[in-house]
Amino acid sequence: MSRRAVISPLRKESGWSGFRERPSSVEETALAVEALAGSLAGQQFDPSVSIPQVKGTVEFGAKWLIHRVTSGQWLNASPIGFYFANLWYYERRYPMIFTVGALSHTAAACDLIRQRTMPK
Repeated sequence: MSRRAVISPLRKESGWSGFRERPSSVEETALAVEALAGSLAGQQFDPSVSIPQVKGTVEFGAKWLIHRVTSGQWLNASPIGFYFANLWYYERRYPMIFTVGALSHTAAACDLIRQRTMPK
């Protein structure tokens, strides 16, 4: 998947949602941030979006997630998909699991970027 495909659905309040009419969710924001942070760490390369744009998007998304953690909102699960095409499903641990993954990938990407830009 391209970085542009992940960045383009970013909402004004810095989160992601699977549907335009629904608010951003912790789960979808965490998955997007994790994917973008992984691309910064060199796991994938897509030249269609600049590194500074990706870094800025990861930063906005990570801040959005951190706010949800500090406010306790990350404990509230959101529906993230369909099961048998008509029943919403969710898992109460997904917001926490996905947030931890996203923030750890973000920290790792920041460390790699710092190492790459430090004078030798």
